Amino acid sequence: MEYFLTFPNMYSAFRMIGMNYARTDKDWSYPKHKHTYFEFLYCVEGVIEQTVGGTIYELHPGDAIVMKAGSPHASRTAKPAVYFGFHFDVEMKAAVGILQNAVLPLISSKTKWSKNGSITTAVEQLIHAFRSLQDRPHSDPSETVSSLDRSLAELSIQAQLLEFITDLCRFFFEQSKQTNSGTGTSTQFALAHEAASLLEAAIHEPLKIHELAERLNVNRSYLSECFKKIYGLSLRSYWAQTRTHEAKKWLTESELSIEQIADKLQFSSASHFCQHFRQWTGLTPHQFRNQNDKENLPTANYTTTYL
Repeated sequence: MEYFLTFPNMYSAFRMIGMNYARTDKDWSYPKHKHTYFEFLYCVEGVIEQTVGGTIYELHPGDAIVMKAGSPHASRTAKPAVYFGFHFDVEMKAAVGILQNAVLPLISSKTKWSKNGSITTAVEQLIHAFRSLQDRPHSDPSETVSSLDRSLAELSIQAQLLEFITDLCRFFFEQSKQTNSGTGTSTQFALAHEAASLLEAAIHEPLKIHELAERLNVNRSYLSECFKKIYGLSLRSYWAQTRTHEAKKWLTESELSIEQIADKLQFSSASHFCQHFRQWTGLTPHQFRNQNDKENLPTANYTTTYL
């Protein structure tokens, strides 16, 4: 048999949660916090003061900023402003590495965005797509035509979101090359990705970095250095985030008690688990479970997409 083209199986997951297109009040602020998702924020009108880590960025109309997972950040506006933003997560390790290793989080309105046009155009297209979907009534599943029509509209938004995240990754990848701050060699990438896979598979066990280094046949210090360079996180922070993701899955998709989840993730106690969860999400496990009860969530502010 003659093959003209073959391609391995492809699977990737992308999640978006908490999309908002809103106007702030005068002297509005959101306190310093951190979470396990990336966050994209775009200034539509006015001026937004965004603190990321210890640096203050001033966003004017057309400017955007990306907060890394686990990065402390806060927002404020002295006068009313309009913004568009959402939290997201991607499963592809290469994309996570690029985003976590971004040198400058700010995307200026004057900066070249992508071959598809300016970042303003891309954001306006997303806003239009979400508005169109929101205007479509939730139909009775028995009404096949209207139900399929809405499903196709949701599929279209998924495609736009994935393309937008791809452009984000391309932007920061090009930025790293221009600033000579590359995200590491292919060997370092391979080592970090293998370490990440092993960490993800061992979230139900105590973290032992020296054993991980021995398994990968490298020095512990070198492993930690490579991982930090590729992912922008320490091995321990990445492991903590992965455990938090797993906890979120059980909180939203199972009826396991807080104590049972804490036990599965090898926390010393339920209170220790609650402390860890609140540190990474800003919510207690009970609050997160209640907040993510789909019957209580407004569809305009919560969208989860798996690709």
